[in-house]
Amino acid sequence: MMNIHLCKLKFSAIINAISSIILKELTNLPSHPVSFLIRSKRNISLFTVLALLATLLLPAGMATTVRAAAAGHVVISQIFGAGGNNGAPYSHDFIELYNPTSETVSLNGWKLEYASKAGGFPSNNNMTLSGSLAPGGYFLIQQAAGANSAASLPTPDASGSLALGGTDGKVRLSDASGAVVDMVGYGAATTFEGSGPTKVLSNTTAAIRKPSVTGGNDRGQDTDNNATDFEVGSPAPRNSASPSDVPSVVTVQPVTGSPAPNAWPAGTAVTLSTATAGASVYYSTSADSTYRAFTSPIVLTESVTFHTYAAKEGAEGSISRDLAYDVLAKQSVADARLAPVGRNVWTEGVVTAVNGREVYLQDNTAAIVLYDYPDQLRAGDRVSVQGEMVHYNNLQELKPAAGLSLEILERDQPVPAIRAVTPEQLAAPAGEALEAQFISIDNVTIGAKSGSTWSAKQAGSDTSFAIFSSSAKVKENAAFDRVIGVVKQYQGIYQLVPLHDGMLVDQLFTVLASPAGGIVAPGTRVALSVPAGDLPIRYTTDGSEPTASSPLYEESILVDRAMTIRAYATDGEQRTETLSFSYQLAGEVGIRDIQGKGHASPFVGQTIQGVKGVVTQLGYNLASATPSYKGFYIQTLEPDNDPATSEGLFVYSTDASKKPAVGDVVEVSGKIDEYNEGLATNLTTTQLALASISVLESGHELPAPVVLGAQGRQIPTPTIDDDKMTVFDPENDAIDFFESLEGMRVQAPAPVITSPYWISSGLYTIATRIDNGSSELVTPAGGLALGAYKDYNPQRVLILSSNPGFEVGTGDRFAGDVVGALGYHAGNFKLIPAPGSLPAIETSSFAQETTTLQPEGDKLLVASYNIENFYPGVKAEKIEKLGDSIAHNLKAPDIITVIEMQDRNGETDNGIVEADATALIQSIAAKGGPTYTYVDIAPVNKEDGGAPGGNIRVGFLYNAERVQLADSVQGRKGGSTEATAYDAASDSLTLNPGRVDPTNDAFASSRKPLAAQFVFQGRKVIVVANHFNSKGGDQGPFGAAQPPILSSETQRHKIAAVVNGFVKTIVQANPEANVVVTGDLNDFQFTKTAKVLKGGELANLIDTLPAEQQYTYTYDGNSQVLDHILVSRNLLVGSKVDVVHLNADFPESRGRVSDHDPVLAQIDLTPAPKPDFRMTLLHTNDTHANLDTTARARSIRCSSMRETCSPARCISTSTKAWPIWRS
Repeated sequence: MMNIHLCKLKFSAIINAISSIILKELTNLPSHPVSFLIRSKRNISLFTVLALLATLLLPAGMATTVRAAAAGHVVISQIFGAGGNNGAPYSHDFIELYNPTSETVSLNGWKLEYASKAGGFPSNNNMTLSGSLAPGGYFLIQQAAGANSAASLPTPDASGSLALGGTDGKVRLSDASGAVVDMVGYGAATTFEGSGPTKVLSNTTAAIRKPSVTGGNDRGQDTDNNATDFEVGSPAPRNSASPSDVPSVVTVQPVTGSPAPNAWPAGTAVTLSTATAGASVYYSTSADSTYRAFTSPIVLTESVTFHTYAAKEGAEGSISRDLAYDVLAKQSVADARLAPVGRNVWTEGVVTAVNGREVYLQDNTAAIVLYDYPDQLRAGDRVSVQGEMVHYNNLQELKPAAGLSLEILERDQPVPAIRAVTPEQLAAPAGEALEAQFISIDNVTIGAKSGSTWSAKQAGSDTSFAIFSSSAKVKENAAFDRVIGVVKQYQGIYQLVPLHDGMLVDQLFTVLASPAGGIVAPGTRVALSVPAGDLPIRYTTDGSEPTASSPLYEESILVDRAMTIRAYATDGEQRTETLSFSYQLAGEVGIRDIQGKGHASPFVGQTIQGVKGVVTQLGYNLASATPSYKGFYIQTLEPDNDPATSEGLFVYSTDASKKPAVGDVVEVSGKIDEYNEGLATNLTTTQLALASISVLESGHELPAPVVLGAQGRQIPTPTIDDDKMTVFDPENDAIDFFESLEGMRVQAPAPVITSPYWISSGLYTIATRIDNGSSELVTPAGGLALGAYKDYNPQRVLILSSNPGFEVGTGDRFAGDVVGALGYHAGNFKLIPAPGSLPAIETSSFAQETTTLQPEGDKLLVASYNIENFYPGVKAEKIEKLGDSIAHNLKAPDIITVIEMQDRNGETDNGIVEADATALIQSIAAKGGPTYTYVDIAPVNKEDGGAPGGNIRVGFLYNAERVQLADSVQGRKGGSTEATAYDAASDSLTLNPGRVDPTNDAFASSRKPLAAQFVFQGRKVIVVANHFNSKGGDQGPFGAAQPPILSSETQRHKIAAVVNGFVKTIVQANPEANVVVTGDLNDFQFTKTAKVLKGGELANLIDTLPAEQQYTYTYDGNSQVLDHILVSRNLLVGSKVDVVHLNADFPESRGRVSDHDPVLAQIDLTPAPKPDFRMTLLHTNDTHANLDTTARARSIRCSSMRETCSPARCISTSTKAWPIWRS
């Protein structure tokens, strides 16, 4: 290899001399060996030619075999975008990949993107790939389905939901580093490789890549010219099972750089490599055109472009590739914000706030959010930060990346002043200049709410603005002197986000103290401030009344003894009331003193010296693929006998040089913080930010864990809090119980898992139950059912982990005890075991259920099924499983209320609102079920909530061989904004199907109920499908606000009243009318929502089930009812119900196809015979009863009838007959 290198250097002068001649002749020599160079992803350059010439000068045996059209990388080999269109041969769009190389290529992390013919590639229209591509192999990726039936594709290797254009569009393939591997523009696409796109496609044709050699069978030609590399013909999809087409001459894969081309700090070492084993890499640079073999990493000292290729004996050389690197230069925040997505930037500023995983950084030009950076940052830190630019719902953020740094330059720096603005300045597009900055708006009145976003107005302004807050202080008509917050953007709307209640200023003209009083460590300093501004403050420290001659506050006040600070402020014309703040000095401070008897440390904000304890567990950022060190837990060696004070504490540190070992006895010093890892409504975790550490002893025995449950400390249940957190009561309040163990080692004995795990911020939560010695509703699967309003089963033990490496289901059991530190995450207390310490899982034998209801020909089967964001582009496996569950597990109901049906292209936000149930109907039929008919009313675009662009709605699948849609008064179905009504004279709906009062404000940003009247064996039944608004915006049961505010309930109560009113009009007009109300109410069977919906007209069939079987959904480890079927009172006796548990308890690997279980009811519509009734007869004998003096026969009433009877009955007992009227 050294000889080759020297040979190439020796001939460099010749290469330079003749390269220009070669370039001039290229156009006249199409068969010249260098013609393969047009396959480069960049324009032909001198350096590309030099790469060729250098290769040609290799010694014999090392020269590359050149073919005019070979590809050295995975290519997009076929595109078909008319799946399911009229006359299309296949039901789905598809994209096919081909690997023309001799190496297996991993597709993990690769990405496919689709864009319309003239559009850019949107960030939300892509899919991530996984798996691998064998040499010469194909990889078939199924995409969205069309409306018409057609043949299925060969078994796809992956499935996505991209709705490709049938005639034109463009597809881009990128590798895991983000580098574009291939791109194809077809039809009228305005972006393409080479001279133009492929020819226009049709419903019966696909773009198919040509073979790399004449007469070949592979699909590997790649001259980087879509117009000539593809032919248009009948789609012929190939998958991984298709015969491989390895080219007779192997092509070396192109050169890649590590780190990937971008801007990197000076001194970064760049490695060039190829995935082809045994191949050599060659490169030149813009500064030095001589090609040389790559032998060792190249250190970046200036911006440079590497012109590269790779070669291997007996193989075709790789395509040439230019890899451009820039040296990262520091910019202002405003300039950094101009960087495109994916670009690395370097900036500097002062941290203005830390809110969970978000850090707000600002300089004198602009501000930006830092996301997921090490959480040792705090307000006032001046930092130098490097990161990758990303957009989250249009909010610009920097994210950390390997090779980029963050440095704290100075602590305790002044933060930029809060900027007072008007609502007009916050509105788009002006709001962009304020993004991530702290602003304030004065004289604010809160208006209506949508989710967690409130509209608000400033006094004197007609412009509304958005406030994002879950604070209990924010409610309709609330008024604030000032609202302070950061500016965040969510999909084009600029929102003011108060980070805590202190930013919702009720009164500006007052004095605040920090800390505000209590026990403090010696040396603590107290800061005084006035929200209204920098006003003079007069104060005393002996408890006396301050006067105009008292000391003027100029710097923080040292607390060196017990003292009471009294203070007032003045603006020259008036003064605030005098406020008092009392302080006591603490003695030696231990862990239990720091934790205190409460949810916040009495020493928060203070620096504590010499805290001793034994290290029980190291802490890591478990969300990272390679968990990073973030501190350790310590516990008191000699605990007291007070269970109300925790003996454990988390010590925060990312300094690996100060990392102790488990079992070390340490003495630590640092500042006490209350850390909030998420929303302002969460509780906080007491921690010590490590400043210094001394190891006093190693190998010490760890304290025994506190055993939870009946074998140790019993968890209070059902009470979470009963005193608005005014009394710390660990014996009776679960929220206080867990707080009293914060940071300590705890043990859950052989816990049983109560639901599949869920993932939040990359962390996995596994909900479990233990033997707590308390009464519980255990479901047949082994979960915990909710049995009463606001009883959230606080005795659950939630386990927080990194990816456990296995899926879990309800009823699974850990094979041993789970031991770890007790912490708080995502609104709940959680047991955090050390990484890798979870016991094995014993899988439950509980299996997916089939309904116990037996179909009977003369009885109606009605189901309610939330099919979780369904549209034709979901995975084929989901469509198949849904079809099977309906045909077999539900035994093919006559009518199915379908919930969460999206429009036909899912979350693609392009104005399409019509749904397409064809694929689902076909799947049911293929599994042996009937061929259903689907009916719905499409919503107004973006008006009904749900996933953006999805246009979610309810609809009906019905078996037309068993039931038929009844005629309506108007002979048609309703429109999106038309209300149907019941016409008693014809026993019909005015519109069928029709929406229930769709313009009512109760349904704002929520699904509108859909009523349909069906005929079953000559009898009519009205079915009302519902999907009430979600619980989004509700405060959590273990949050900082007690009792939690369930703000979403109000809208559900309104919706329930509207639907009940609709039913009421029917049964009042026709007491014998058959009415069924179904759907996802997003509320439990014992809530006000359910009671309002029932009224006196309906009965909830869920109530007829045993309590432990009442659930359709799991959330936070609780089994609960969200899905209901209610019937009019006349149908109750003849109705049965079954919740078919086949989804909620199971992970996808065990068959889960939705997050909801379906509910099935069997209803007898035959009118029930009237029962016997008792009647008291009034016997008359002419005038003996003085009936001849009665003015009207109707005034005689029968009061002892056992059953209401109508019409009046005439009983004759002598010479007169009188009607007996019902009482």
